[in-house]
Amino acid sequence: MEVFINELSIQKQYNNIEEFSAAVIVFTKIVSKLNEAKCKKTFFKKGDFYWYKKAIRNEDFRSSINKIKDKFISTSFKRIVFDRNNPKNWLDERVHSTKDNFTSETLNCNVTGQSLAEISERRIQNSEKKYILLNFINSSFHNATNTKITKNEEILNSIDCVDSIENIKLWVEKNCIETPIVENTDRFEKTTKLVKGAPVYKELLTGYYWYLDTLHKSHYEVFNSQKEHLGEADLDGNLDTSKQDKSKNGNIDI
Repeated sequence: MEVFINELSIQKQYNNIEEFSAAVIVFTKIVSKLNEAKCKKTFFKKGDFYWYKKAIRNEDFRSSINKIKDKFISTSFKRIVFDRNNPKNWLDERVHSTKDNFTSETLNCNVTGQSLAEISERRIQNSEKKYILLNFINSSFHNATNTKITKNEEILNSIDCVDSIENIKLWVEKNCIETPIVENTDRFEKTTKLVKGAPVYKELLTGYYWYLDTLHKSHYEVFNSQKEHLGEADLDGNLDTSKQDKSKNGNIDI
């Protein structure tokens, strides 16, 4: 999944710091809800948009953030949106060409060079992947669940977008259903054994035994048939043998 912050949803729409603070709270909750989803995601932004986009009249976005009276709001925004997800600057790996003409139906203008064009081109090139555009409240995208973008007046692309907590919940429920790798019956079979309440699965090709680490729930512990710890596997099923820990030998009932 690729998640884009839509800098064009920051349109000087807030009259004061109170309105802006409320918008930051909503945006932070939207991202937090996405972070709870188990599906793999990558966040993108356009450069340092917060330096040049205006949220409150003629004040840049970053200055407005720093003026929020309740520091918990600004700190949570920075921690949850930026520190945790570390959005990539898509300009460093731009897919769309500035020679093409991308037009936003919502804004009724050319958006080539903006996140709207980039997410649109990525969806054109790989329609199998999930894409979502995150908007700030009270913009031209108000309450929109999708926005249409045309490339060269020929290709019409509809991009999912959200600016409310209710809509991100619905989007996550619909798009972030992910089957754990160990439930792939072509690769694994479930045994009758449990480790700390987690089912043990046998990898058919290797004969290795896997179970989910119930403390962090971010990786699988992997053992061979001699109960020797072989390392940790990520949720996508990639085994990292550098994390082999001999102190875990025997920590499985098979």
